Order: sequence, then C-alpha cells, then structure tokens
Amino acid sequence: MPDRSHRNPRAIVANHGWSVDAALVGLGGTGLAFTLWWVYFILPSGRALHLQRDKSFIFGYGHMVVFAAIAATGAGLHVLAYYIDHEAHISAATAIAMVAVPVAIYKMGLTYVYSSLVGLDGLHLTTTAVVVAGSGLSIALAATGVPVTLCLLVLILTPATAVIVDEAVGHRHRAAALERLGARFS
Repeated sequence: MPDRSHRNPRAIVANHGWSVDAALVGLGGTGLAFTLWWVYFILPSGRALHLQRDKSFIFGYGHMVVFAAIAATGAGLHVLAYYIDHEAHISAATAIAMVAVPVAIYKMGLTYVYSSLVGLDGLHLTTTAVVVAGSGLSIALAATGVPVTLCLLVLILTPATAVIVDEAVGHRHRAAALERLGARFS
C-alpha cells in the first residue's frame, strides 16, 4: 500500500520539518479562525430572534451558507499548506483564492442574516465591502508574486478590521438597530 501520510498536514511537518512558511500558515489559520469567530458574534441573534420569531427560517437556513463557508475556509487552508509544501501544483493566486473566496462568502452570508434580522446598516455593509475587497486584494497580490504568507496576512486583517470597527463604533449601531426593532414590536 502506498504511503499516503504526505496528505495529512501534520504529516507534512513530521516528514519535512517546520518551515517559517508552514508556521505562518498555521498561525494565520488560527488568527483567521479567531477573527471569523469574533465577526460571527457581532450578530445580535438572541434579542433579534426573540422580537421576530418569524425570521427564524431565514436565520436557520442562512446559516447553511455561513457554515459551508467555514468548512471551505478550512479546506482552503489545507490546500494552502499543500501549496507551501509544493504538493499542490497550482498558482499562488489559486491557493490564496481557496481561502479568500470562502472568507468573502462567509462575511456576505452573515451580512444577509444580520440585515434580515435588524435591517440594513451602512456600517455593516461597509465592513462587508472591506472584507470582500481585502479578499480580492489578497488574491491580486498573490497573482503579482507577493509571498502567500503575506497575502494570508492581508486576508486576516480584513475581518480583523470588521472586529476593530465593531468594537469602536459598531456596538452603538447594533444597539440603535435593536432599539428600533424593539420599538416596532412594543
């Protein structure tokens, strides 16, 4: 039976040792997971669903896109690890796109769910545009020869920007949207 251990990312490190790029992709993946997790919890789902139980169908099925994007992001990081180990014979732009496109879809899916619950918010739409543009920028940078680890850093910074904006001013927008929503149902 052929040795298939090279197909497991942990086995890649075991077989070839740690490299700076492998470590950066590992740290980058962890950082990306944290920022995506934080972006998810910006959504005020508990209070909004309590006020509008009829939105539960959109909320529930909207999560199919969100969860699929999370899974695709993980798969993309797997492909990126193979690219760095020279096991994937694809371009750098394609390797970064395997992560960047699901991240953009994730944020757009969350924006859809968010806006279906509390209405459109210009600030939330702006942060979504930043994530989508940053995803595209990371792919374009990879296509021009920028190292994929730096492209991954750009990609991580885009949802991190959404977190920073939310921590600075977004919570006030969300509170105002929930207050308007509460006033509609009082």
